[in-house]
Amino acid sequence: MTLALGTAATMGIVVAAAGGYSVGYRSAATAPARLIRRAGRDSERCLSEAAAAIDVAGRLCDAVAGASAATERQIATIAERHDHLAEALSRLRMTIRTSDPAAAAKIEWNREPLDAETELPNRSAFEANIEIFRAQTKNAPLGGVLFISLDDAVRLRKRVGEGNYRNVCQSVARVLCRAGRELDLACRIDGETFALLMPDPDPHDALDHANAVRDTFRKHPFRLGPDGPECLVTASFGFTPVLASDESRLIMDRARAAVSRSRRWGRNRLHGYDPAGRGFSLIKHTSLPTEHRPAAAAPIRL
Repeated sequence: MTLALGTAATMGIVVAAAGGYSVGYRSAATAPARLIRRAGRDSERCLSEAAAAIDVAGRLCDAVAGASAATERQIATIAERHDHLAEALSRLRMTIRTSDPAAAAKIEWNREPLDAETELPNRSAFEANIEIFRAQTKNAPLGGVLFISLDDAVRLRKRVGEGNYRNVCQSVARVLCRAGRELDLACRIDGETFALLMPDPDPHDALDHANAVRDTFRKHPFRLGPDGPECLVTASFGFTPVLASDESRLIMDRARAAVSRSRRWGRNRLHGYDPAGRGFSLIKHTSLPTEHRPAAAAPIRL
């Protein structure tokens, strides 16, 4: 009898423990979802939980590194999650800055004339908007300009044909509009070059945003039409801050010079101009090289 009672008690403890674990596991699994739904009402707790989760993730990576138990594919998967986190943090940072009326200059852009293919403001509109941009400040940085120039555009157009090249350019326009903030303006400068005007009180913040735009572009799966095959499309990026003392031609020349330096370094590179140092520097991202990423369907290479 005593043995039976002891066994029953032990089983009860096991069941209770298992039940508690199950409830705890389900609670832990659903807690982030509940926090996300309440993010607007409890943002402080939501961000605190995010910071704690990142701290745990860092310790887990250190533990796995110590055990030498990770594969290249697993590391690539974690790196991809890291990229997504970096993009989310960049969006959060920009949202906080632009939500402050004093932090962002309100600029009434001139959105015409339009480029016929992409329906973005064309070069003429871009040059007019540069003048509007410069008029907002006096010898103080007010954000910057990002040039995006498609790599091997002539070869790309010849290989895929005029219709598909038009589709690619329209996709580029959509990517830039989606990656830009509400206060930014995307324009098309010529057949292979696009620009993003980025107002920001701090040119370093604008450069961070330019880097986030570059990352969004390089991860986008460009296709030859809505149902067409994936096509490898890359670009070279060049950033320059805008000063009221700069002539429009000088701003464009600096952005193009930054693009040229990026092109010499490879594909999807970003160079920025530093007015203090009077020079250009390569802006690096934290992602693994393409060859270390998980295998995917091979795009058409041109």
